[in-house]
Amino acid sequence: MNIERVYELMYSPLISPLKLVQNAKLENYDYVNFHTEGEFLMCEMKCSVDGVKMTFMYRFDKNDHLVDIKRIDTPQIEVMFDRELELIDAKNQFLGESKKKLQQLKFAL
Repeated sequence: MNIERVYELMYSPLISPLKLVQNAKLENYDYVNFHTEGEFLMCEMKCSVDGVKMTFMYRFDKNDHLVDIKRIDTPQIEVMFDRELELIDAKNQFLGESKKKLQQLKFAL
């Protein structure tokens, strides 16, 4: 993991609502619907993945940055992506790699 992934998770939209609208044109999509919930733009979509129908909910912040993706058609909602958790993991990996490199430098000196 490198600093670019941390930067991407902090500042990149990762995927835009417009891209999800464009997905509606694909053969394996049944629908792509948008609505707001408070300050969030929500996108519910139903599509076929390997012949299995799945329903997902994408949540975007006021800057159209993806916040999370959940699969909502299962008995328990399954979190497919959570930006905050991914960012924590990316930072921890970067810091761990940095500490390891620093220790190697200290040992070499």
